[in-house]
Amino acid sequence: MTEEEPQTQSIQARIAALKLSQVGRAPITATPIKYTGKPSLEHRSNSVNVPSVQEHQPLYSNGIGNEPDGPKRPGVLPPPTITRTGQKVAPTAKPSTPPRLPPRKISEAQSPALPPRRPSEQLSRRGSIESISSVVSTMSTISIGTTRRPSSRVPSIESGRMLAPVYDPSALPPLPPKKTQQEKEKEKMRMPLKATKSTPTIASTAIVLPPIRPSIPERPPTRDRSKEPARKLPSTELPPMPARSIPPPSKVTTNGHSTDALTNGRTQNKSLVNGHLHTNGAVSSVLDLNPYDFDRVVLQSEKPALIQFFAPYCKYCKELAPTYEELASNFDYAKDKVCIGKVDVDKHKDIGRQFGVQSYPTLKWFDGRSAEPEDYNWGRDLDSLSNLITKKTGLKPKPKAPTRNGRAPSPTPPPIPLNSRPDLSKLLATKPKLQAVSPATSCLKCRDFSAPDNHAASFPRHTVPSLDWLATELTKPFSSLTDKARAIFTWLHHNISYDVEAFFNNRVQPSTPASTLSTGLAVCEGYSGLFTAIASKVGLESLVIGGHGKGFGFASLVPGAPIPPEYSTHAWNAVRIDGGEWKLIDCCWGAGNVQGKGQPYTKDFKPRHFTMDNDEFGLTHFPTNKSHFFRTDGRVQIPWEEYITGDPGGELVRVYSNISPTEGFDSTKFLPRYLHLPISPSSHPSPTIRFQFERVCAHWDPLANGPGQPYVYILTLGVGQNGQAGDYVPFETNGRVWWVDVDVQRLGVRGATVSVYCVETVEGRSGRGLGKEGYESVKGRKAMGFGGVAAWELV
Repeated sequence: MTEEEPQTQSIQARIAALKLSQVGRAPITATPIKYTGKPSLEHRSNSVNVPSVQEHQPLYSNGIGNEPDGPKRPGVLPPPTITRTGQKVAPTAKPSTPPRLPPRKISEAQSPALPPRRPSEQLSRRGSIESISSVVSTMSTISIGTTRRPSSRVPSIESGRMLAPVYDPSALPPLPPKKTQQEKEKEKMRMPLKATKSTPTIASTAIVLPPIRPSIPERPPTRDRSKEPARKLPSTELPPMPARSIPPPSKVTTNGHSTDALTNGRTQNKSLVNGHLHTNGAVSSVLDLNPYDFDRVVLQSEKPALIQFFAPYCKYCKELAPTYEELASNFDYAKDKVCIGKVDVDKHKDIGRQFGVQSYPTLKWFDGRSAEPEDYNWGRDLDSLSNLITKKTGLKPKPKAPTRNGRAPSPTPPPIPLNSRPDLSKLLATKPKLQAVSPATSCLKCRDFSAPDNHAASFPRHTVPSLDWLATELTKPFSSLTDKARAIFTWLHHNISYDVEAFFNNRVQPSTPASTLSTGLAVCEGYSGLFTAIASKVGLESLVIGGHGKGFGFASLVPGAPIPPEYSTHAWNAVRIDGGEWKLIDCCWGAGNVQGKGQPYTKDFKPRHFTMDNDEFGLTHFPTNKSHFFRTDGRVQIPWEEYITGDPGGELVRVYSNISPTEGFDSTKFLPRYLHLPISPSSHPSPTIRFQFERVCAHWDPLANGPGQPYVYILTLGVGQNGQAGDYVPFETNGRVWWVDVDVQRLGVRGATVSVYCVETVEGRSGRGLGKEGYESVKGRKAMGFGGVAAWELV
């Protein structure tokens, strides 16, 4: 037998030889390879990759697998020798270390270019149903017990990825022959198969198919009926209704324009848009204006006009709509002298921006000659709006007689059903007793608020189920807007406390009305936010106003000190009350007192922060928005420098807050006005000086508005400049004003204090109603208790 010729070793064979040398097998001496060209592929049968039966060993421990069987070749291990029992085995020589592989020569010749690829049709491949299973993770049950060796193309686990199987072109199926254009057209002409539903199981009996229904005949083409004569209606169809004859409306000429009398000289909410007349069908006396006719009707007509700027989604605009419509109807007889219209600023935003509209509804008065309107910020009721037009034009409203279905009302009203009439006395017994407010006592300072104050105290915070429920129950008994606002103001005093712990430790967090209601703690922002939330739910117009407040920690500027820049430290409210007036209130300051860090908050109801007028309110509150002063003295606003410096004469007299508000005294009307009182006679125009104070209002009654009969008031004087002894001088009074005149030299020495006191008790009994004569009769004879009212410092 001749020796076989050396065969070219593959890279796999070399790697296998190196691996076998590591496990102690005899290495095979490699024959130097002489590259003579690319060897031809040997024909081999298709092999199947079969994984090893060893389940718990790594794949690389299986050795080289899936090699073709054949004769012994150089560089390939011989087959193993089988040794039987008792057989002597000749010793084998220890294999020597294999020589190093020769260095690979890099071919300098360039590889020939690949032939151009013949285009083929795109074959659609069907995706694998199960792509999770692989040769590595599963074991075929067919391969158990087989004698075939595993594939040499084993996926690599160390590299972390799966390798594709060996590409064998001979194993690919032949491509189908390419169809010609004629064959494709023939397939398109074939009838499509009809879809049928398969049954889940095979029927055991013969299935009887229904008879084949005949096909529907083709529909004849549609006839052109335009050329056919008109078809007569059959006798079963009803004839058309005759046209209803309505007499034409008479024409009414107004300012040279002819209009229909049916609309009473008004269009049916018509407006001219791009030369077209639009209508919504409803007869309205209010002109619906737009940018195309606003200038002609309002600014250039030389006719005064009251214009409402509204938004269709605004709650208050919807509430004002019936009143505004009635107002326009009452002045409809004078439509040639005054115009009452409205503009949807949500739709026509340019008009709103032109006139500075920021809230809804906004009412403005135009004189017909100027483009600068006058803002109207008073009552929104029918009487207030009518008075405005009457004041501006001299015209008086003429209400129309109500009609029903176009007929005059019947002079006899329908009878009232008495069987279902409720017992009014029982209903009134459950309501708070309201007192009528006369015109003479309509000011807030002397108004009796006992009904809303007592009612507000009956709703503890822990019993309130929701904010909506609280708003309804708190204000339901009162029809007056002022009483509704007062009830909310008083409820906040009883149920919300100032969060002194968060304030003095700089841990104040933003709050919401819901959080304030649940915790019962708030700072000024929480008080004002909760007030507006409750007020808005019952139809009250309310604002939260931010700005500077002269509250806790504020110190007046010393003379000559620089003016600090404007800054904000406080929040309060504005609410629209009876008569359409915007009233400034401070729920936080009216609820209690802050004493300092580490000190508890004390509840102290101070109603003057609800009743004081807006001008007095502005002495201690400066809004950031300059349109929120709401002053009544004719000034739209005051400058920051005037506010922060205060009165140019210096610090005002010290008035104690525990006596003065309760007894109905106006803290701004104490004389002398300033705290520091000079004792030099040359500083005063006369040898005597008058001390004086008075009631907040001429209608304030101590019995109806206060706690009872008034006290007697005295002025305490120290040792005089000429050595006069100290004294307690009683005030004269007429029931409204208290006064006493004192010699300047009798005031006392520099550094002393002159004070006003009230005699609260006489030998333990109340001092109310004592009077000047009664005081002088018991002076120095009986023990008396005093309460401080005001004080001045002598300089």
